[in-house]
Amino acid sequence: MDVGITTVLINGQIAIGATCGEPMHKLQTLWKEQADAPYPLFYGYTFSAGGSWPDYIPDLRSAAYGGYGADVSTHIEVGAGETIMLHHLTNLYQLKGMWRDEPGRP
Repeated sequence: MDVGITTVLINGQIAIGATCGEPMHKLQTLWKEQADAPYPLFYGYTFSAGGSWPDYIPDLRSAAYGGYGADVSTHIEVGAGETIMLHHLTNLYQLKGMWRDEPGRP
C-alpha cells in the first residue's frame, strides 16, 4: 500500500511527522523518542501527501498479538508502521543536515 507521509522541521525546534491512517501509540512514541528535537509532534489522520488510506497502522508487536486495530481490521502490511516511522526519521535528519558525504559528526 502506498502511504503518503509529510515531515516538517520548523526553526530546528519543532519536528512534525504526519501520515494518513491511525498509527498506534508505540509508533508515535518511537517518533518522539528518536526525533532529536525539543518539540516532536506526530499527527495521524492527515492526508497531505497522497497515497492510500491504511486505516489502523499497528506496530510490529501489536500486529503479532492481534486485537482491535492490529488484526484483519487494518489494510497495511505487517511491519509497515515501523517503515513509515523510519522514513520520517530519515526525512527529519535530512532536514537537519545530518547526512554527510564524508565520515564525521554533523
